[in-house]
Amino acid sequence: MPPPAKEALLAAGREERERRQDIRRSLGNRRDVRGTRLDGLVYVNAVIDCADRECVGLNVSQRNDAREAAWALEDALIRRFGALPKGDANVILRTDNALAYASELYRALAKS
Repeated sequence: MPPPAKEALLAAGREERERRQDIRRSLGNRRDVRGTRLDGLVYVNAVIDCADRECVGLNVSQRNDAREAAWALEDALIRRFGALPKGDANVILRTDNALAYASELYRALAKS
């Protein structure tokens, strides 16, 4: 890869990391799982640790359905435990009443 193309790729990666960090900072005061629409462009599904208010799972997408909510929960579990835990991980999960969190897909993941 020629150096200018490599620099452009690295710059794009830095911009993406900064964008994700900005989103995580802006969601830092949330205490539970939420889907929030930003600027009419994307949905953010964030999983927040209630104890220390750390964003432990995140999914940004143009859709807000059960798959995106489940991906945010999977991201949180993998970041917290290193892998998807088997059985009871002694985790309390709170959500709002959005349909994505009441779906069979999301509930099955939460139970497992």
